[in-house]
This record gives sequence, C-alpha cells and structure tokens, in this order.
Amino acid sequence: LDGVQARIGPGQYGNLTRMEEYADGVLQRTTLSEYFPNTTTHIVNRPARVRMLVGQTCVAEQRSSYDQWNSPGNDYRVPPTRGLLSERDVALTSCSEAAVVFTNDPAWQVERFGYDLYGNQTIHHRVAATDGSVDKWTNTAYDGNYRLFPVRRTATGWPDMVETASYYGVNAISS
Repeated sequence: LDGVQARIGPGQYGNLTRMEEYADGVLQRTTLSEYFPNTTTHIVNRPARVRMLVGQTCVAEQRSSYDQWNSPGNDYRVPPTRGLLSERDVALTSCSEAAVVFTNDPAWQVERFGYDLYGNQTIHHRVAATDGSVDKWTNTAYDGNYRLFPVRRTATGWPDMVETASYYGVNAISS
C-alpha cells in the first residue's frame, strides 16, 4: 500500500481530519487536523490546529485562532465568529498541549493579523520572541472607493520601503 489515506472525522462537516502517507507499505507520517466549527454562523471549514506525526512523535504543529485579539495569547479552540484569521502560531521546537501560546514564547513563531470593517487584512504583525529580535509590522491600505484593492503597503524597520499600486478605474488616471 503506497500513497495517501484520508479520513474525515465525525461532526467535522466534510473537513479532512486525518491523512496518512505511506511508502513501500510503511506509514511515513500522519497529519491530524482539528476544527472547532461554528454552526450558528455556518463557519465550519477553518482549521484550528494541524499536527504532523512521525510514528507517535509530533514533529510539527501550526495553530490558527480566528476573530480573537487577546493578549498575551488566543485559544485556538474558540470557534470563529467571522472567520478572520487573527493569530497563527507555528511551533519551532516541539508541539504542545497548552491551549494558549503566549505572545513572546521563544518556542513559537507568532503572527497576528488585523482587518478593516470590510474584512481586508490591514495589519500583519510578526511578534518578536524573547531572544532580542524585534517586532515586524506590515500595514496595508486599500482604495477608498471599492475598498478591495491594496494601494499602499509599508513595513516597520524599513522606512524607505513603501509599496504602492494603481488600478485603472479605481485610483489611476482613466482615459
């Protein structure tokens, strides 16, 4: 048996919860995905935690929190209300059973996101660890007419880096 076996867990609304990868009939790795669906708002497809196992050992983990902007950290098990990614945590050293990753935990890469009233991502914040690194922020502004098109992007730490964009019929000269 080579290839991939996929499973959908009960109550997961068609989301893939377990994937096993085989080579030469031997299980190479297993990917486990957890979801905490919000059936009231019909948001059922946002992965909350994805773990990769080799044998019984967890070798990689990523967590996603939605619609929470808590400090010092967010609980990945809280169901989304709007479905906007507010925090992504990637394990750098080992997996964890803790519900909350604290903002400056050196064992995790923590990223936070902010949005405008229209659901456009306006802030991408890469949080510094306790190792002396610095926070990195990327800010994005959108057009004032349709509020769909990113027209200006800036990044802290790089004051000379300003990215701008023009769109025909939106913020550029039309002829």
